[in-house]
Amino acid sequence: MDKISEAIFNIPESYRELLKYEIDNHLYDDIFLKTIELYKKETIYPPYNKIYRSLELLPVNKVKVIIIGQDPYIHNNQANGLAFSVDCEKLPPSLKNIYKELNYEYGYDEDTIGDLSSWEERGVLLLNSILIVKDSESLSCKDVGWEDFTSAILSHLVLRNPNIIFMLWGNNAVDLVKNLKVKNVIKTSHPSPLSFYQGFYKSNCFKKVNGLLSSMKEKEINWEIKNPYKLF
Repeated sequence: MDKISEAIFNIPESYRELLKYEIDNHLYDDIFLKTIELYKKETIYPPYNKIYRSLELLPVNKVKVIIIGQDPYIHNNQANGLAFSVDCEKLPPSLKNIYKELNYEYGYDEDTIGDLSSWEERGVLLLNSILIVKDSESLSCKDVGWEDFTSAILSHLVLRNPNIIFMLWGNNAVDLVKNLKVKNVIKTSHPSPLSFYQGFYKSNCFKKVNGLLSSMKEKEINWEIKNPYKLF
């Protein structure tokens, strides 16, 4: 098996167990094969070895909060496998706006860090509904089928832990979970420039999450962004 195929079929262990029925019955083989062909023929983001990064960083039993993105960023050196997160220091507009809200709520101003992996370390799953995208073409892989895969993950996670908190930013995120019996939901508009001031800004969505966690006697999330490259 070549490296691309191995990466696509190599679902992180705890999620492989979560999707055991679907995987044993080969329900996603067509998605995987289409994705492998796309990586071989097109410029696809994120890099194939980061396609499951959000799942690799946060095992099933550690998920406390879920933030849903649409699909990865569409330019080189941006998408890193986590929704809304980038590896580069040039931040996309949506991520800049997320930081504006964090600054409003907590006074944080770490707006030069693009990597949100520290959130995953604290229990926040940053999952795109579609895991891949073609260079410079938003929603270009919508017909591959990844939404079935991510919807199944969300469904199983809710069944396993009904207290998981969903932060739903925009209609796409709302649509992805509309058929699930989700107990804890915080809805806002999307943080993109087009809708930032239509419900996201000053929503206190991050504080609301911690309020719910506190009411469940769970540890609150530290939303401050940790620079993964800073040693001291």
